[in-house]
Amino acid sequence: MQGIPELNDVKLATISALNNTISLNQTIDGRIVTCSSVNNTDSSYTECSNLQQGGLYFPNGVSCSVWSSTNSYHWDALGFCRALTGSPAATLLAYYDCDTSQTRVVWIASVWSTTADNGFTRTLRCYY
Repeated sequence: MQGIPELNDVKLATISALNNTISLNQTIDGRIVTCSSVNNTDSSYTECSNLQQGGLYFPNGVSCSVWSSTNSYHWDALGFCRALTGSPAATLLAYYDCDTSQTRVVWIASVWSTTADNGFTRTLRCYY
């Protein structure tokens, strides 16, 4: 199991986002991350449904099927939100879902990799 680095240990991600909000497609550290839909109507958060990179979902690592503010131990969803919003105080709410064990894409400290997990992060909401 990979540990999640502290925010101070994380280099700044290279992200192309409009006004620190999630869009349907954005480039994050050289890879295109997609959402099937986004919600930017509430000024307190930005949200992505069906968060994927290269057709792969991000892993779960928490529980399922549940909304949770817990950071996944498989990938740094909290660091992802903080880098995306530009806010070191950003928090997250994610909908972690269940599935069969499949390859998932991982983002930790601006580095991409993959892992196998039987769950995935369906929705990521980043609070500013």
